[in-house]
Amino acid sequence: TVVLEALEAGEMRRLANALSAQAAPLPSAVDLAGGNPFFLEEILAMSGEGGGDRVPETVQGVIAARLDLLDPEDKLLLQRAAVVGRSFTLEQLEPLFDGGGRGPTGRLRNLVERDLIHHRGGGRHSFKHALIRDVAYESIPRGERARLHLRLADVLDSSADASCQAVAGHYAAAATLGETAARAPDALPRHRPATPA
Repeated sequence: TVVLEALEAGEMRRLANALSAQAAPLPSAVDLAGGNPFFLEEILAMSGEGGGDRVPETVQGVIAARLDLLDPEDKLLLQRAAVVGRSFTLEQLEPLFDGGGRGPTGRLRNLVERDLIHHRGGGRHSFKHALIRDVAYESIPRGERARLHLRLADVLDSSADASCQAVAGHYAAAATLGETAARAPDALPRHRPATPA
C-alpha cells in the first residue's frame, strides 16, 4: 500500500498555473481540490470547457459536469465505452450502437482531445482515470446498462477472440442489473474449455 499525501498549497498553485497555460485558473480551484492533483486537473478542464464558475464539490461531480458539456454523441460514445470496460477497441464499441445514429468512428478523437480517454495504439483506447469510466457508466440508466451488457456478451460470445471470462462478466453484469434474458440457460458462454475425456 502506498499512502499519497495531499500536495501543499504552493505545489497545487504551481500545478494549476502549469495546467492553465492559456487562462488564469479559478482562484478557488486550488482550495476546492484540497491537495488532490487529479481533482484540480478536472476542475480546470471543466472551467476551460465552458463549465462556468460554479464548481461541484466532489471529483465525481466535476467529472459529471464535464460529461454534461460534451456533444450528445460524444457523451453516448463515452457511456458505451464504459460498458465495455476500462480499456476498449473500436470493434468492441460497434455492436453497442443502433444502426440509426453515427457510430464511434471519428468521435474517439474528440474524447482524446478532451483528455477523457487515451489512445494506446494498436486500435486500443482506455479511460484516462477509473473515476471517469465510473461516472460515465453510472450515468446510463440501469435498464439500458443491462441491455448493453447483454448485447455485448452475445456479440463477444460469437467471436473466437473473446475470452470466456469477458463474455461471462458481461452476462453476469446484465443479470445483476435485472436482464432476465441473461439468466436463460442458452445465455451461458459457448466458449467453455473442453472437458477432458
